[in-house]
Amino acid sequence: MRISICFSIIIMLLSGCGSDNEKVKEHTSSEVKNTAQEEVTVTDSRSSAVTKIISSQGNPDALNISLSQFQEADFDCVSQESLPAVHSYLSVTGEVLNESLLRKRLCDVVSLYQLNNMDMLTAKRLQDIGIRRLFDANGKLNEWAFEEVKRAAPERHFDFAQLQKLVDDFHYNQANVWPKQINLSFDDGGALPSLYNHLWLFEKYDAKFTFYASFYSDLDKQKMIELVKQGHEIGHHGTRHVNAELYSTQHGLEKWFEDDVLSQLRNMKADGFNVTSFAYPYGANTLATDRALKNEFSHIRKFAAWENMEYTPERGDSVVIYGFSVDSHVLNFDSVKKAIDNLKGGETLYLASHSIGAQGDVWYITAENLEKILAYAKSKGIKFCTTSECQNFKGLEYKNTAHAASESILSVQGKKEADTLKLEDFTDAGFKCVNEQNLVAMHSYLKATKDLLTAQNLQQRFCQLSDLFKIKDKSKLSIELLSDIGIKGLDGQDQAINRWAFDELLLNSADGKFLFADLQQLVDEFHYNQANVWPKQINISFDDGGALPTLHKHLWLFEKYNVKFTFYASFYHDLNKAMMKDLAQQGHEIGHHGTRHVNAELYSAKHGLEKWLEDDVLSQLRAMKEDGFNVTTFAYPYGAHSLATDSALMKHFKHVRKFAAWENMVYTPERSDSAIIYGFSVDSHVLNFDSVKKAIDNLKGGETLYLASHAIGAQGDVWYITAENLEAILAYATQKGLKFCHTSECMNFKQATTE
Repeated sequence: MRISICFSIIIMLLSGCGSDNEKVKEHTSSEVKNTAQEEVTVTDSRSSAVTKIISSQGNPDALNISLSQFQEADFDCVSQESLPAVHSYLSVTGEVLNESLLRKRLCDVVSLYQLNNMDMLTAKRLQDIGIRRLFDANGKLNEWAFEEVKRAAPERHFDFAQLQKLVDDFHYNQANVWPKQINLSFDDGGALPSLYNHLWLFEKYDAKFTFYASFYSDLDKQKMIELVKQGHEIGHHGTRHVNAELYSTQHGLEKWFEDDVLSQLRNMKADGFNVTSFAYPYGANTLATDRALKNEFSHIRKFAAWENMEYTPERGDSVVIYGFSVDSHVLNFDSVKKAIDNLKGGETLYLASHSIGAQGDVWYITAENLEKILAYAKSKGIKFCTTSECQNFKGLEYKNTAHAASESILSVQGKKEADTLKLEDFTDAGFKCVNEQNLVAMHSYLKATKDLLTAQNLQQRFCQLSDLFKIKDKSKLSIELLSDIGIKGLDGQDQAINRWAFDELLLNSADGKFLFADLQQLVDEFHYNQANVWPKQINISFDDGGALPTLHKHLWLFEKYNVKFTFYASFYHDLNKAMMKDLAQQGHEIGHHGTRHVNAELYSAKHGLEKWLEDDVLSQLRAMKEDGFNVTTFAYPYGAHSLATDSALMKHFKHVRKFAAWENMVYTPERSDSAIIYGFSVDSHVLNFDSVKKAIDNLKGGETLYLASHAIGAQGDVWYITAENLEAILAYATQKGLKFCHTSECMNFKQATTE
């Protein structure tokens, strides 16, 4: 009994335990399922954040990515403090990196932002974070661009977009703002009389020079004053013209500086001359003499007199530069021209001589050679500058005004805000072709253009627009001209469409001052109409009097497909006029196919144009009109014609149809507004239904496929189309939504669509 009770208790306990285990299993399973779901959700969220960050590269939308999204994507380098720098990088970067590289790049960007020392802002670091255009294609650092960055960058918190803009500003200024300059200088006191005697030559070319004076006490001060009055500059060339390197070594730096620099400088300043530059006698210098001179002068010029030296332009803001000799015994004019041609914005070509003298003198340049240099530099638009002007070429107001004005113009390309620009905006930006008269034309262009041009290309475009605006006669316009000024829609591969678009432009424009926006709108309207408004059409025509009974017999077939056709009548006097009137009453058209169906080319050549016109055209035309038929279209018998017959017919008909009966010809749709067109044969012996289908499929709006036969006949007849083949064409054209038109309707397709 005890065993039975205990056994029962054990069984109950075991049973209870089993039930609890099932609950534990269910709970555990639920936890695993929820955890898995959370992992999927987290994974999806992370993937979405990563995708959004990657796709934001180079996109202003990057500014909308929150810190939490960077955190979800595990971009651990990004913090609240560095978030603006990361936004800045992503919104303007020109690179699209994969996830792995982007993670490293953003850490570099953050690291850059955290720098507190300008010395740590190296060119290599900037290159590594993706700053563009600091190195050339060969990997060589542009030292000048890098110096511009360091000059303008803040002391800390270096921002990618700001640094990239500084590099871009440098290239922009060099290409569009900073002038290309040439500096002419003359050394030694003996130069003064020759310079004074040739002031007329410098005035002729609006050229300024610097005269570096030595032995100042012996010079004619009035002549020097006159030089300054005319905009030239007086510099210092040594009190007694000693060799600075040798003298300072023999007597000490201070004695050289006092004897050959300060003594004369005090006298020159006392006489009112503002002396800011010094030229070394003999070009002899040391680092110590350079340092000493920099305390008194903003510009120091050395001298290169050797024939084998390359004429290389200098940075205009360099303090110590070389003046390359153009004295007669070393002058190589081709080298000077080459150096002028290679000038970039902000660079100065420093050319030095000793006087203007006669042919054969060694330390002189002849007036003839000097004028050659002046004239060539002037022809290339180079700015002449005195030494202090050359160095100060950046004039901050000039740079900032021009750059800001140019940026404001670039920013409104394709925008209606272009209308707010004033003439002074264009003037400040250096756009020389814009004036009060053509300002409206420039506004028109900027609003309507689909191009986004650089400042340099935009300046060229404005000059083209200025020339366009001066054209008064639209016959002077051409596809090439309009394409060159940025009109879109005339430069595709389909030459026929290009020509049609241009014809529409000429048709709808008036002579006068042509505006870009108006011309672009006309081209755009053509393409819109062709794509959306003008119908795709098919014209069926039948030639010869023998066709009439078969057409009348098959009127039910044309009615079935709501088709209108043109019947070109010949031998009119033999035809059933009642049948013809029945055709006309049902909307079909009666055309002219020759009184006696003669070959116009041969007949007119043999009997004369006027006799052919009377015999085979006008005689029947008068009879048809007397019977009430409105005949506006003519089809050549045999398709035979000449330019003379075409010209004669166009005086009496709106539409002239030729005939193409050759099997190897491609079925090409015609412009519906063409006055002279081809009707392609679909007679049974040449019909290729696949070619007809292809031509139907290739139709564009405003085009008409002209198909011609001679009657509706039985299978095997040569100059007939069978009713079965005709219906196959009608059915396929209907399926493709083509509009059937008789000849005069086809040509008037624009009027029909506007109504």
